[in-house]
Amino acid sequence: MSNRCYNKIIVIGDEYVLDYLENIQLDFETIRPVPKELKSLKNNDKACEWMSANWGVYRWLDEMITKRVSDTVLFAEINTAWKPPLEILQYVTSKFNVEIILDFEDPMAFAGIVSIRNGEIEEYRKEVTELHQCRGGINGRYETVEDMEKDVEEGNQILKDIKNKTNRVKEISFPSGNII
Repeated sequence: MSNRCYNKIIVIGDEYVLDYLENIQLDFETIRPVPKELKSLKNNDKACEWMSANWGVYRWLDEMITKRVSDTVLFAEINTAWKPPLEILQYVTSKFNVEIILDFEDPMAFAGIVSIRNGEIEEYRKEVTELHQCRGGINGRYETVEDMEKDVEEGNQILKDIKNKTNRVKEISFPSGNII
């Protein structure tokens, strides 16, 4: 079973660009479609690899919810499996000349906030879920403490990978709670 990664996304940009992104519900497949030759394969592993490389995730758990906050700000929310969809959001900023602030959290392993401009992660802040919050296999998820520690280690590796992509590291602010 996958961890849910909760993603709150703020897109800041030109009114007409945001009209388009809102209209398509910030759909990954519309923005950066999976190549037809990969979709038609009976074995979906290659398509999953492509999605992971180009979207950052190869599946999402819910539909994207979008809400226009103002002429130049779009709010979106989606739950993905295991990690945030950084690669597709980086692509969106480079293709549509927008800025994105992403607040993400996997309650069992990690959380963070990133600011993305021109296809690059510019600002980054992270938090790692405390080990003692997971100890004992919450909801029967882990059979042993070693299983849980391995999962936390994998979450930390994802965060290190994100940090390695950053140009500068500094704390940024993000509205607490639901901004709508």
